[in-house]
Amino acid sequence: MKGLEEGDSLPHSRNSLHIEHGRNPRNLLGKLMIVAALAYVSWTTWFQSRPQAILTSGPGGSGTSMLWAKGKLFGDMYTDGQMDVLGFDPRVSGYDTLDRMDAMNEALMQGCEAKYGDMPRFLTTAFVARDVDAIRDALGEETLTAFMVSYGTGIGESSNGDTGRVRLADKPAQAKMFPDRVGNIALDGMEFVRDGWNPWGWGVTSLDNVTDAFEDGFIGECVRAGPKACSLASDHLNTGDDYHAARKALSLRVHKLFDDIKKRPIPAVSSQGPGIVTYEELVGWLYSILYQPPQWKDSARLLAELEMGNATSALVQWHQQRFSFDPTKESKELKSDELESMVICGDAAGAESHSLDWWKVLHLNMTKKSWISGSSRLLATLPCRHFKWEPAEVYRGGFNHTLRHPLLLIGSPYDPATPLRNGRRLAKEMGDNARMLVHHGYGHSSARDLSSCTNAIVQSYILNGTLPETAEVHCEPDKKPYDVDFQGFA
Repeated sequence: MKGLEEGDSLPHSRNSLHIEHGRNPRNLLGKLMIVAALAYVSWTTWFQSRPQAILTSGPGGSGTSMLWAKGKLFGDMYTDGQMDVLGFDPRVSGYDTLDRMDAMNEALMQGCEAKYGDMPRFLTTAFVARDVDAIRDALGEETLTAFMVSYGTGIGESSNGDTGRVRLADKPAQAKMFPDRVGNIALDGMEFVRDGWNPWGWGVTSLDNVTDAFEDGFIGECVRAGPKACSLASDHLNTGDDYHAARKALSLRVHKLFDDIKKRPIPAVSSQGPGIVTYEELVGWLYSILYQPPQWKDSARLLAELEMGNATSALVQWHQQRFSFDPTKESKELKSDELESMVICGDAAGAESHSLDWWKVLHLNMTKKSWISGSSRLLATLPCRHFKWEPAEVYRGGFNHTLRHPLLLIGSPYDPATPLRNGRRLAKEMGDNARMLVHHGYGHSSARDLSSCTNAIVQSYILNGTLPETAEVHCEPDKKPYDVDFQGFA
């Protein structure tokens, strides 16, 4: 990808695959969008070196979009520019009470059935794992080399399991998936797929680190950085024994700001017109920025402005995120919001169903554990109450099968989406088939808070298959989020 100029196109293709990978005589075809970023100056030859597959966050996210944004970065950082990087899009990737949301979810599922029929049966992670193996086979690779992120780690886990397939229509049928095709596969921002075998488990587990990411990270690092680097920090109480008192004081200030906005939104005017900054939008925004420490300095400035009653900067961001109609566009942009539920609910097929009252109690428990992310994580899984399809295939296997090559697992104690507990549980179950790298940075996945130590281990593993000598190793990030020269990628 060296020498890429603005306006240049990346090699890409849209490939047809059997929806059930040839196992159904209906011969349904689906399409995968694949984009490649070549490691060479010349654009005339495809895949002159071994390709490295990458995946994005999700479910419902785009691996090709991730490649456009970070393909060259990952290729340089993890393979020293020696390997081509390939991304693909995995399959599928205003209501104020749970009663209203539940009714809307029911309507949504009815709409999906009316428009797409039984297509949701084929959107589970087990099928995406087969898609990945089909890409490997099409490239003529004996094994898969990959750096898989977030939802991609669930795909990687399913690909490497020991009893990978359960066809719900034929429960006795089980088969191994692809443990003999495992090359050098690094999983970053770890899911633990067993959590997804019931719809609420995925959301509940994700709450583990959120409070620490906010208190130790966003607030605590602001106090340590001081007012010159963080707009929210005070001029005093930022060192030594006073640090904890200062952190508590700043946390109380931010909580008070949110409580005040819950009582009365802050009005403002942006270039797009008047509006208000509401508590719900502010909490959702706060959760999103915990993913991305490169945005913390600007985010602290935005909160400091809100504290002074100035909501203009916040409203500009809100207006950019809200729906607006552009009459110059010939067609609507495609969205993937509903696709997240198709994956989550499909993977959880066969789980015990519960009443809406049960979900309301769960909501209270989740928001008690995390006021920042409890609601959003519940709402991602609540639609599963009305998921009526029986998936053609789901993964229900274990992870203790002997692999051709051990995996490298990467997790962080401050990841707000995929907690370190996930990686450690998987590492324990996999035994000698995995090594655990604990990246002590902030944000979702290691690239958001860069570490030369982490990058060196990943690069050595991807290129040479070199494993850490111990079952678990630790790396510190190079900089802090409020440093002027902080290094991380949004």
